Amino acid sequence: MKLEQQTFLITGASAGIGQALALALAQQGARVYAWGRNAASLRALAASHANIQTQVVDLTQLAQLRLAVNTLLASTSIDCLINNAGIQHAKQLQDETYGLQDIVDEVSVNLIAPTELTRLLLPHLHSRPQARVLMISSGLALLPKAESAVYCATKAAIHSLSEGLQLQLKGSKVTVTECILPLVDTRMTAGRGSGKITPGQVADEIISELRRPARPILYVGKTRLLPILLRFAPFVVRRLLQTPIAGPHSQSQ
Repeated sequence: MKLEQQTFLITGASAGIGQALALALAQQGARVYAWGRNAASLRALAASHANIQTQVVDLTQLAQLRLAVNTLLASTSIDCLINNAGIQHAKQLQDETYGLQDIVDEVSVNLIAPTELTRLLLPHLHSRPQARVLMISSGLALLPKAESAVYCATKAAIHSLSEGLQLQLKGSKVTVTECILPLVDTRMTAGRGSGKITPGQVADEIISELRRPARPILYVGKTRLLPILLRFAPFVVRRLLQTPIAGPHSQSQ
């Protein structure tokens, strides 16, 4: 992929991984449309590079999402969709402060929104000479941890969705890559875990991947070890992940 000739749409770009990706891609010469919910952060992002345009879009509001897609496609073409936005609540299901709205928000942002956004953009992506969809996922898609059961379930669903779309789109000009991330130093993971990589490191690995022929899965950082560990020593991963940890109420990437 010649990035300087491509146009990207990135969700969850108000901070963290999405913001780092938007800036890194723009610096490579790509045009970037960055969506998020924090208007002030998006204004600062747009001011940081001429190749970045931003828009406030609440992915839990499907009518707003559809309007944003229609408005965008009326004025530009998109070559690559990066479904990055995510919400995680580091709480157990029986926690009294974890309610139905929290569950709805996690499922809406982490699963329904990327599914619907991909569906809405697919007819357009098929018209492009080379189109890609990137699903930002997690090692927790393969094995859940003690906390954040709903978040883990949504990432497992994204893993399955990615595989299903790869089958549906086989032979077409649209490719789907699931990007499986390790623990990344964002607001979502504040105060939890160690050995995190930075959003910038994630952006660098994804950009390197975009320059190669598409693959079904990109394992980022330490997650490259996951397939081996899950095959030969799954108990090691389970021991690490299934010990409850204390953590704050976490928000989007």
